[in-house]
Amino acid sequence: MEGVLLFIGKAYERTGKLREARAPLKKLTEVMHDKPPAVAALAHLYAVSGEPDKAQDLLKQLLARSRSEFVSPGCFAEIYCGLNRHADALDWLERAYAARMPEMIYLAVEVEYDPLRAEPRFKALVSKLRLPVIKLPARVER
Repeated sequence: MEGVLLFIGKAYERTGKLREARAPLKKLTEVMHDKPPAVAALAHLYAVSGEPDKAQDLLKQLLARSRSEFVSPGCFAEIYCGLNRHADALDWLERAYAARMPEMIYLAVEVEYDPLRAEPRFKALVSKLRLPVIKLPARVER
């Protein structure tokens, strides 16, 4: 069920239906008992839908949790990218690469990272992963 909620929420977000994305991503955090990937997805949605304060609150919660439990660096990269803090997002992606996080295989296609594609550091990461840089269609805005 978690995967379905995540894919529905992200599909809505990617097609510009930001209000519709909220319910499945909130439900995802409930079903997953606030596990970091679910919280990061919701925080990213808040960031891109004009609610940066809510995104910052969730980011602070994850940073605090990371002091006592493992939180994937990719979670932080996703949130920082949504907040348009590209240097911070790239720092966390580089940490995810160094930690050999499995989600890095999606780096070349995750639309959350579209704002970073022109960055030399992003291109270097994709190159290190030996992944092709793929030009995806632009996000549909409503």
